[in-house]
Amino acid sequence: MSCRRYVLLLMGMAMALASCTRTPPGVQHEEMRILANWIEDSVHGIPRRPGELELFGASAEFTQAAQWAMGNTIRERRMPPQQIQARITRAPALKAALRSQVVHIDARQGMVGPAPQLTGADFVLAAQIADNENRDRRTIDAVVLSRSEASSEAAAWYREAAREARVAHDLTAGGTEWPAKAP
Repeated sequence: MSCRRYVLLLMGMAMALASCTRTPPGVQHEEMRILANWIEDSVHGIPRRPGELELFGASAEFTQAAQWAMGNTIRERRMPPQQIQARITRAPALKAALRSQVVHIDARQGMVGPAPQLTGADFVLAAQIADNENRDRRTIDAVVLSRSEASSEAAAWYREAAREARVAHDLTAGGTEWPAKAP
């Protein structure tokens, strides 16, 4: 084999290998799942480190959304974004409301709502907790999808991963689904 053919063969193999290892454009399914779980774990008091979102070979779009979710470090203290911090602060009250059945889980949406049997001041308090929680969940979703420049397919991946993570955490906190699942 001539030297020129050998060099061309090696260049072709190198290009083929490079195309196999290149990250496809746009945010990927696994990246969206990782980000949704990282955010929900952080909100629910499971210790997560910002470095966990620094993925080798991650898409630029994922990196933009992850940098937002990691927040800022001020005087060696991590400060999450406002909506994530609000959910962290609200988590004990939400857990208590879920455990006492004052707030129920809408598993289809990954949201929460006041128990339908409540009346008066109890209903108002439960509705306020649920409305604030749902507002911040939706805002986080919107920011992540905007920062990641998610396609409709990637947005669906993120929403499903976030819904699953939220429902799992809400059930772990002692919540029940509404309407109740048929036996």
